[in-house]
Amino acid sequence: MTTGRFAPSPSGPLHVGNLRTALVAWCAARHDGGSFLVRVEDLTTGAAPVAEQSQLDDLAALGLDHDGPVWRQSERTAAYDAAIAAWFADQRGDALPSRFGIAGTRRQTLRYGENPHQQAALYGTFFEHFEQLQGKELSYNNILDITSATYLIGEFERP
Repeated sequence: MTTGRFAPSPSGPLHVGNLRTALVAWCAARHDGGSFLVRVEDLTTGAAPVAEQSQLDDLAALGLDHDGPVWRQSERTAAYDAAIAAWFADQRGDALPSRFGIAGTRRQTLRYGENPHQQAALYGTFFEHFEQLQGKELSYNNILDITSATYLIGEFERP
C-alpha cells in the first residue's frame, strides 16, 4: 500500500504548487488503498498557526482528507533522532558510531533546498535517467516532484 505525505510550510495561504503536491500524494494513496498523512514543516517559517489552519481548511474544502493527526515537524525531532540511531544500530551495529563517512559526487548545485532560504545539491544518478530540456535551474522540490511523478506513472499498467 502507498502512503501519501503532504508537508507544507505554514508561511501563508495554500498555493497551486502545494495543492498539486497534496493532490498527487492523496490520489496515489487513495488509489492504492493507503493512507494520506499531513506533517507541517514548522521549524523555520515563524508563521502564525493561522496560516497552518487556513491551509488545512483549504485541503478539507477540496475533499482531501487525511488519516490520523496532523504531525508537526517541531514535535517529531526525538522520533527522528531515534530512527537515525536505530538505522546505525541495524546497519553498523552501533547506534552512536565514533566515525561515519559518506562519499558521493555532486552532480549539480540546486537552485534552492526544500525552502528557498536553504542550499541543496544533487548527488547520485538522477541525470542518467532524466534530461532537463529547458527552464530554470532545478530546485530540490523539482527533483522530488519528478521522482514522485515517475513512481506514480509506474503504477499504471499501460500508457
